[in-house]
Amino acid sequence: MNLKIEKPSFSIGVDSSYLKPLIVASHERSGTHFLINSINENSKYTNMPILNFDLHPIGDIVNFYSHESIENFFNKLENLKVNRDKVYLKSIIKAHHSASFFENIFKKDSLNFVYIYRNPLDTLISFYKFLHKWPWHEGLKTDSVYSFLKSSPEGQLTRYQYNNVENHFVRWAENVSSWQDAAIKHKNIICISYENLSHDYSSTIKNVFEFLKISSPKVFLKPERTNFIQGKDIKIEDSDLKKIEEFIRISLASYPNLQKLYGNKK
Repeated sequence: MNLKIEKPSFSIGVDSSYLKPLIVASHERSGTHFLINSINENSKYTNMPILNFDLHPIGDIVNFYSHESIENFFNKLENLKVNRDKVYLKSIIKAHHSASFFENIFKKDSLNFVYIYRNPLDTLISFYKFLHKWPWHEGLKTDSVYSFLKSSPEGQLTRYQYNNVENHFVRWAENVSSWQDAAIKHKNIICISYENLSHDYSSTIKNVFEFLKISSPKVFLKPERTNFIQGKDIKIEDSDLKKIEEFIRISLASYPNLQKLYGNKK
């Protein structure tokens, strides 16, 4: 006797008026939902629901390690129909993969990418706390941020990488660098910093809207902080903080482009 198992379904938001599919990409804990929620608050694009470009919910639809499979998936998103009428994806697509996964679709002018990056100290401390939140093996859980930074990525988080990397700092640096390099080569990618979005909100989000070629409201609404995903509340000892600051300072020397951004910042 065979038992048929139904696959879980997922929903996407669509609209009858023209919208280009929008991918918001980042390294984890870089202000991803801050940016997504900001776009949602001020445009037709929506975060209810987000389309998560990840094993859940689309792991049985997309082979993430096949450029052809990824391209076919995005081709389908550009050709959506409801009752034979053309509709357009308004769900924002969230991705944490390095830029190398999207090489085949950067050439598509019908897609837009916004990449948000954040300084390594705050990103990796937040990421450390975030991994401790989950009961499964999303990634390594250590007793200190310093030991976490020096350790090799493992668990589920490795799905966003093509290759093994030395440690979690290198994973962050390679992710950010890959998108910065891609943005130089392709006009449908813009990179923005979390710090600019946080401290100069209206100007930064206006630049994003101008890049997307969508109309801006008279006043940009800022999303509530309660809508952001929080990590586990873990106290970081001063001695650990000093060690990770020094580790990041030394490690940045291998990435001149990132050192220009963060070499003199804590």
